[in-house]
Amino acid sequence: AREKLHKAVQQSPQNAALWSLLGLTDTKLNEIDSAIADFRKAVELAPGEAQAWFNLGALYGRKGSNGDAILAYGAGLKVDSGNAAASQNYALLLMSQNRYSEAIPPLEKLKTLDPADLGTRAALIGCFAKTRMQAELAAEVRSALTLPGWTLDRHLKLARMLVQEKQPEAAQTILEHAVVVSGDSAEAHFGLGLLSLEEGRMEDAV
Repeated sequence: AREKLHKAVQQSPQNAALWSLLGLTDTKLNEIDSAIADFRKAVELAPGEAQAWFNLGALYGRKGSNGDAILAYGAGLKVDSGNAAASQNYALLLMSQNRYSEAIPPLEKLKTLDPADLGTRAALIGCFAKTRMQAELAAEVRSALTLPGWTLDRHLKLARMLVQEKQPEAAQTILEHAVVVSGDSAEAHFGLGLLSLEEGRMEDAV
């Protein structure tokens, strides 16, 4: 199949769809560099083909070329902003590069596509915390906590992150919610006590 596709692109080198097919074939064969070259040719010929950009982004991500992956996903999302998987990958890549303010728009898009996804909501809370967007952080915490599915572990992980980011009010809101939904969990009470000690509120810690 690969040989036939090679012959086909040689005969029709301006056919973007054939280059994408060759890219998919090379990807399956784990020929990552060849697949990247194939999809680069595909997007050069047809820059409006979002999936070719997303495939290119995924391949760059597999190579650890996160900067190139971000550019590819960004180009594809300009064409197809409603692609949830691409938006998620784009946001995660941006966050891995500490580009938290840039990760917020794709996370907000994911939120509109699936408002009940707690992973997206937690990532948004993290980005708002790291960028010191206090009003947005408080609003997102309040909104997210109205959703079902919050486990004690998720509460505690998010609260720890907020404490590390010097966001005690948001952390307290989450821990107080944990106490309620977990049936008066000792762990949640302990977390609240530690938070009070860190803030110097001895009367609340005991």
